[in-house]
Amino acid sequence: MSTEIVKSEIKRFLSSNDAEVLCIKGKWGVGKTFAWRQYLSEAESDKKLHFAKYAYVSLFGVNSLDTLRYSIFENTVSNAKLMSGADVSSLTERWESVRGSVRKGMPLLSAAAIKFGGSGAAEVISRAAFLAVRDQYVCLDDLERAGSSLSIRDVLGLASMLKEQRRCKVILLLNEEQLSELDKAELQRQIEKVVDVSLIFDPTPEEAVAIAFARETIVNQKLTSKIVKLGITNIRVIKKIERLAERLAELLAAYRVEILDQGIHAIALGGLSVLQPDNAPPIAFIRRYNSLLSAMREKKDDLPEVDRQWSAFIEDYGWYHCDELDAAVIDGVVMGYFDETAITNGANINQSNLENSKENNEVSKAWRLYHDSFNVDDDEILDALYFGSRSCIANISPLNINGTISLLREFGRHVQADELVNLYIAQAEPNIDRLDEELRMWGSEPVDRALALAFEKLKADFVDTRNPRDILVAMVTNRSWNDADMVLLASQSAEEFENIFESIEGPNLSSVVKFALSLGAHDGPMYKQVGERVTTALQSIAQKSPMRKRRIANLGVAVE
Repeated sequence: MSTEIVKSEIKRFLSSNDAEVLCIKGKWGVGKTFAWRQYLSEAESDKKLHFAKYAYVSLFGVNSLDTLRYSIFENTVSNAKLMSGADVSSLTERWESVRGSVRKGMPLLSAAAIKFGGSGAAEVISRAAFLAVRDQYVCLDDLERAGSSLSIRDVLGLASMLKEQRRCKVILLLNEEQLSELDKAELQRQIEKVVDVSLIFDPTPEEAVAIAFARETIVNQKLTSKIVKLGITNIRVIKKIERLAERLAELLAAYRVEILDQGIHAIALGGLSVLQPDNAPPIAFIRRYNSLLSAMREKKDDLPEVDRQWSAFIEDYGWYHCDELDAAVIDGVVMGYFDETAITNGANINQSNLENSKENNEVSKAWRLYHDSFNVDDDEILDALYFGSRSCIANISPLNINGTISLLREFGRHVQADELVNLYIAQAEPNIDRLDEELRMWGSEPVDRALALAFEKLKADFVDTRNPRDILVAMVTNRSWNDADMVLLASQSAEEFENIFESIEGPNLSSVVKFALSLGAHDGPMYKQVGERVTTALQSIAQKSPMRKRRIANLGVAVE
């Protein structure tokens, strides 16, 4: 049902003078309550409300009709407080309005207090208060989440009474799919008798963002196309994504607009994955995805079907790989807050890459001489490649530096080629895995021998200074890891794993230990080595006390 139809019918309902019951159905999170409040606020601003009083009550956990009746009374406010809701002053006003009725009922209160104690008096007061509920709007939300002692039949009966005897306009909001089969059947039996208008709230992605983004900002302008592309209709999810994006925009305010665009691109996809995991690829898949590698695997027909489906989804969205900024943003989505240092580091790298992009750097200009003209001398092209590479050595990918070095060697410029190898390897923080990732996986040209040897030496001399405890915990949290993570864990002795396990406290301990044990079940010598050392570490811990022994035996570890 179009949201325009729903909006039009709600506005008619609010402005008419007829007592009615309006039912709005919709799935969890599509924004029934959000949209209802928005349309109610608009009608109040336009002076289109027939009644001057309104009560909103969520039935979540409400277990009796008496509780519900009193909740309607205490949550009734004047139109001036439609959006802010009930407070002490509004409740005081409500009691002032029924003071006379309570005073007249004092003999009944005294009798009830004598016969039933304080609870009887309280019930009489509650019923007296409910007498004041008339000629107003009453919104009953979350019908499917009512307590087990409050039936759908009771709620619909109360709605009918409010309409017929108190001239109220009653709004029922519910997710029919979450009702039990008995409650569904009861709803169908009673709804024709009680409900005057029944609407289904099922917005399209375009309609959902129009409702969620009532106020236009730069951030939600950028988010709109992303949310529509991903097909998100859950307004709660959209609003959570918006809040994260607003925070990210603050962190990236000093950077180029392309950096914020990238961050918002990652937030929308990561938000869908975290908040609606049944409708999106897993976070671990998003982190490790690389379109080039996926394309190569598809050609070999070794990509699992579920990965093919998520690959198609993710590429249709425009996601091709996860860099440092993307990873920091996705971490923030998972945690609910951003690591400012990680965001800044990723943004700095990408800002630098943009400022030295291939469209503008000297290497690109040199290759354009090679590809775009037959009128340029060979030496001029080779000089341009050599000097251009020197000027932006830190921004050249392994794929491109290999191509440049190989061409220099082909035309006898071995000294210059060797110099570029040394300069490239001498960068402050070279990524030692990128040669394998970019060249050996999908590069079409042979790898220059000197460059390959230099990378191998770099890898051999590399000392991983990361804390293995932190890496293991991150592997558990993210359910993803890389070869460098496994190399680091495989370098740990059984004693070091014992120290790691004893340093972890809190609810994460069990999941970390179980995960570490599970690594031994993977194929490969590093995994087997880790599994054996983890088992030895746990066996050592088990010997420290009978209770430790019992707990570790329960993990399936042989402790004798």
